[in-house]
Amino acid sequence: MTAEVRRDSFKTFWDKYSDKPDTNSMMLNQTAQDLEASDRADILSSLPHLTNKDVVDIGAGIGRFTTVLAETARWVLSTDFIESFIEKNQERNAHMGNISYQIGDAVHLQMDEKRCVTRGSRFYELADDVPLRSGSRLKTATMHSAVDANPTHYRFSSLYIKLLRAIRYRDSDGKMWKFDVQWSCSVPTYIRRCNNWRQVHWLTKKVPAVGDEETSVDDLLNLFSQIWPAEQKKWDEKLDNEKYSWTDKIFSNAIDEEVVPKNSTAYVFTPRQRSPFLHVNSHLLAEKFTCNVWNVETKEYLYRTSLTKANNQKDQRVRFGWNDSLSSSIDYWNQRDASFDCM
Repeated sequence: MTAEVRRDSFKTFWDKYSDKPDTNSMMLNQTAQDLEASDRADILSSLPHLTNKDVVDIGAGIGRFTTVLAETARWVLSTDFIESFIEKNQERNAHMGNISYQIGDAVHLQMDEKRCVTRGSRFYELADDVPLRSGSRLKTATMHSAVDANPTHYRFSSLYIKLLRAIRYRDSDGKMWKFDVQWSCSVPTYIRRCNNWRQVHWLTKKVPAVGDEETSVDDLLNLFSQIWPAEQKKWDEKLDNEKYSWTDKIFSNAIDEEVVPKNSTAYVFTPRQRSPFLHVNSHLLAEKFTCNVWNVETKEYLYRTSLTKANNQKDQRVRFGWNDSLSSSIDYWNQRDASFDCM
């Protein structure tokens, strides 16, 4: 199937909802009103400060994010490829004077190369389709479909992180750029309301890539559609059925209630540098000590397997995040003024 045919199928799918420009249609969920406000708060709270920033809201729909973004940003471009959604968006934001609207496919988005993209969906596009200003943030999310007829291909969360980290592109001035993926984690609302750890979001920052070689779209597509999925499946086969870790007995004997008090919150860092099987079993930790656990993975593939285990175990005390290092994970929590009872 050619790219144009696939994109036509996306448009056809969403056209079916064009006569109902409401929150349920936007989120493909008949009970969306029950979680929309909480979901929106989760996403917005994870964004950097937008004061005096230019923001592009890709896949904005009826503007459930556009309104709040425009309250602090200098300027917002709100875009979607369904005309009735944008019309509803304009209607609800008619009082805002700093919003521009554009109807069309995000891949063909017409905008100044110096603009900043802050929030958008990444189901239908490659990251180098969208230009960002130096230091700009790209806030994205991915999930698993609950609608059988949805033509969207929801790939492994690990692939999106690897794709963003692999991109190297040269701008019109000849400067090389890349994306620094700062963090990834599940959207809390979907864990609390839906027992779903696979509704994942992440934040990236455009930074210089001095000395790096430019990556081609063909190479990225091959990695994204062939190489990386095959590697992820190999790790899934090894780890998806892992009920116990060989380190369970070691850590169980080494950790007691003085180290992990009841109802405390524990921070677990599992780089798995020596072996993918060398890690702390966070689910066992939560069960044994009746505590909450934030587990940091640094390997994209193993982060995906941890999310799968969480989705199967459905213990809401256990959360998983991805960071490329211990320091970036600590930065993530420092920015939120968070603290842990034990590490």
